[in-house]
Amino acid sequence: MTLIVEDGSIVAGANTYVSDSDYTTYAAARGKTIGSSAATREQELILAMDYIESHRNQFQGTKVSSTQPLQWPRSGVYIDGFLIGSDEIPQDLKNAQIEAAILANSTALLPSGSTQNVQSEKLGELQISYFQGGSWETLRTDSIDVYLDPLLDGDSGLYTFRVDRA
Repeated sequence: MTLIVEDGSIVAGANTYVSDSDYTTYAAARGKTIGSSAATREQELILAMDYIESHRNQFQGTKVSSTQPLQWPRSGVYIDGFLIGSDEIPQDLKNAQIEAAILANSTALLPSGSTQNVQSEKLGELQISYFQGGSWETLRTDSIDVYLDPLLDGDSGLYTFRVDRA
């Protein structure tokens, strides 16, 4: 899939706020591990967009057009008390997507599926033991949410998600 960057002008078919070059430059400056091929990095950026778009009901303001493919650009958005242009893609949003892409390199940002809660199984004389209280891990998204927070309505704070693992 080809990355089509939204620059604030409501680009037809846009599927990202940052280019592969933006992503690799940001990650290199911070010593972050990302996909080694352009195709892998594109996947990471698209998965990151899925995560960003999942906040659609929490963003300040409104979309500029009902036909734009992504949630941004938006009108009526204030960052640090200043109204941003309705043709602007905030740097905080770009950084949030990049941080989400970096995390997508190593974990699912929007996991789905079911947890069987099985700790161990045995076939002979069928024996199954279960975890007590369930098996889960915490997905911390602070590195993403620190950039998303100024773009969200109200006092949204930072988020920690519980992710069940099979």
